[in-house]
Amino acid sequence: MVSDATASGAPSDSGPGGDSGPGRATSKPRKPDRRRAITRQAIISSASELFSRQGVELTTIEEIAAGAGVSAGTVYFHFASKDGVVLALVARVLDTAEEYLAVARASGSPLERLLRSGDVYFAFATEQRVTFRYVSERLPTASDAPTEGADAVPAEIVARVGAFVASIATDLQEAMDAGEIDQVPLDEAMSFLWGAWNGVAGLILRDDELAISPELGARALALGRRVMIRGLGGTLPDSLASPSA
Repeated sequence: MVSDATASGAPSDSGPGGDSGPGRATSKPRKPDRRRAITRQAIISSASELFSRQGVELTTIEEIAAGAGVSAGTVYFHFASKDGVVLALVARVLDTAEEYLAVARASGSPLERLLRSGDVYFAFATEQRVTFRYVSERLPTASDAPTEGADAVPAEIVARVGAFVASIATDLQEAMDAGEIDQVPLDEAMSFLWGAWNGVAGLILRDDELAISPELGARALALGRRVMIRGLGGTLPDSLASPSA
């Protein structure tokens, strides 16, 4: 098992005062930071697999440690709690989502960018269910007081999700300004669009008889986008007009 606590306390190869003795070969310095990064990623990967299989609540630190090939103490060396592991996983997933979002918004008209961004969000919600549910249940709304303690989502993650929402609003406003859809109050349009995306994602994430499959969710959103765009006097872009779009 790997213990980063001991790795960080490795003795120096130099002599007294930090200077190597005459003619003595100096060994290569260890790289504890790289070793820690590898261990940290192994812990996060182990947690991701366990959370997906049995949920966050039923997963223990000991199971995460076993999956990563380290001790429970090493997990606590990197993360203060299981919530800390989850939030690290959320950050890693957001890294990937932001990369996909950047590609989705790199070209095309404002309406095309808007709809592609919706695809990225839907993929995040359905393919990364654990992290999506964890964040969506804890993100504060505009009327919420700041949350502290175990259920608080770090400000960095709140800001990253907020930046995503802001990009959606920007593309929606630019689509109206460009005449791709009718001019309507932005706050009303955003509330409807954001509510529709999260509503369908929420149905997919349910654990009861009301749950729907990701395939049905994708078809429902495709239908919803056509209805919304036509209702706003627009036309679905050819690049996104296929039945699977």
